[in-house]
Amino acid sequence: MHRLNLFIWRSSRVSSLKTGLKRLAFRWRGYRLEHLRNRCRILAYHMITPSLNGFYPQTQTDVFRREMEHLAANYRVLPLEELGRRLREGRSVRGCIAITFDDGFRDNYTNAYPVLKALGLPATIFLITECVDTGRLPWFIGLRRLFMETTHESLDLEMEGGRVSLNLKDSFHRKQASDRVMAWVQQMPDEKRKNILEELHERLGGALMDPLENIMLTWDQVREMSNNGIRFGAHTVSHPVLRATGAAKLLEEISRSRDRIWQETGLPVSTFAYPFGRRSHYPRETPALLEKLGFVCAVTTEPGTNDFHTPIYELKRSPPWEFSLLSDGT
Repeated sequence: MHRLNLFIWRSSRVSSLKTGLKRLAFRWRGYRLEHLRNRCRILAYHMITPSLNGFYPQTQTDVFRREMEHLAANYRVLPLEELGRRLREGRSVRGCIAITFDDGFRDNYTNAYPVLKALGLPATIFLITECVDTGRLPWFIGLRRLFMETTHESLDLEMEGGRVSLNLKDSFHRKQASDRVMAWVQQMPDEKRKNILEELHERLGGALMDPLENIMLTWDQVREMSNNGIRFGAHTVSHPVLRATGAAKLLEEISRSRDRIWQETGLPVSTFAYPFGRRSHYPRETPALLEKLGFVCAVTTEPGTNDFHTPIYELKRSPPWEFSLLSDGT
């Protein structure tokens, strides 16, 4: 026990030392040393909201504002397609960064757009075009909402090769359960996934659960933003797991999404974001298909920075390391 306590104490001291060094580097703008390397970052956001519910992919509005102010002061913020062209052509990307949002939530217009516009920052929003057309929730947000709002305390499901009992007694366990079910349904073909979601809706939420309104962007908002520095990229029609679709469906999801945005904005669409975004979520031939369709670049959710050796149709996205220190009083 003494050795265990000593190990914990030493680990805590090492962690505190590392945090202290990071804070010192942050205070003296040590993060700008990264700009000496010919690498760039791409940021990925989803919802921008005043408060967080713990189930949706959200960033608080005041946190987002601080981050954007930090970027405006310390980085060269470029449209994603320009960053992609620089990488393709071997031009410098030192100190460059791009801002992206996935899915097309309306709070990108109400909460993020005013901040970006005030600071003169470009950004790219990747649209699930079916959701913008209909105003309906993306299916994965609907699944999260079922678990977030259910009053049931447990759920038995035939999943993962057996019968599983999920604890739903509090928010922590409901979030755990939603993570587990999400990982399970991501492995399914579209039709099977839809059947499971319908079953979950009936068992957890009831047939009359009210739909959420005003959660997705409208095309009028898209057009307004496209006239004021915001670009729009394709994110498929319905946000399927591309690895679970056939070749014809893969092409349809990508090309129809691109064409719908072009139709509504009158502007060509040159960027694409993979649904869910890990390499395990799309088939190996997808980058070649994107090149054939004429996209300049595409982004994943694989973390890291990008340079000339990063595949242009598999660019990485992750925040700068100093973001974690912006609101800790340093």
